[in-house]
Amino acid sequence: MLALILLLAMRAGAGALRAHNPGMTDNPCPAITSPGLEKLRLTLMVIGGEQPRLEDWAGICNFSADNLRLQKAGIRPDTVFIGDSITWEWSGAEPGLFSDRMVNRGIGGQGTPQVLARFYSDVVSLQPRKVHLLIGLNDIAGISGPASFDLYQGNVRSMVEIARANHIAVIIGALPPSRKPQLNGGADPGPQIEQVNRWLAKFAAEEHLVFADYHAALAANDGSPKQGMSSDGTHLTRAAYYAVEPIMQAALAQTNPGPSSQPR
Repeated sequence: MLALILLLAMRAGAGALRAHNPGMTDNPCPAITSPGLEKLRLTLMVIGGEQPRLEDWAGICNFSADNLRLQKAGIRPDTVFIGDSITWEWSGAEPGLFSDRMVNRGIGGQGTPQVLARFYSDVVSLQPRKVHLLIGLNDIAGISGPASFDLYQGNVRSMVEIARANHIAVIIGALPPSRKPQLNGGADPGPQIEQVNRWLAKFAAEEHLVFADYHAALAANDGSPKQGMSSDGTHLTRAAYYAVEPIMQAALAQTNPGPSSQPR
């Protein structure tokens, strides 16, 4: 009974925990002064039935401060890596790899809808020469909103078109193997990963983009991750990141924008 009363009280007060909505403003991403209290607020909102992620569904604010720092310093990265947790966790696996010249803009749990929504703020606004796009596992999982193969293709095409319009060369990474049934409503996600990767390779060839085939380096003969390459059936181990780094470096070297590809 006490637990029910507490739950009802949390639900009643969950709306009051919602962050103030300032509308369209010059500072849509105010600094969080207490990360611990912010996490507690979001936790209580979830328990209370609210959906706080919708406050910044695309993660626009995640890198806003660092993007502004680079812009103010006049630092133009050579390459921006953008994607989901597979991209973000690369920084932890190889901390010396990323810098102001090669920046990481991965956010865990995201799919192509969110990455497309923040593509301008996290990529174009930095005026890089290249963008490394590795995204799709969460689309297959359906955890980033309504998902279909057609929607996925459209979102990837849109990001490539935006990059090209801003003279940014594109590297497309193949999705890593997975045998985590949660990724696909309880079914084996392997066939959909193969379908996506076949299309990405074909699309890259048709559009003269660089394709980095990470799947080939990480997958066993049955399409599952090789031993030692995944920590949970989907996410990569440090050994996996070391295994694909030569492929990534070769892709970066192959992507050499000429004068017509330079940002204005």
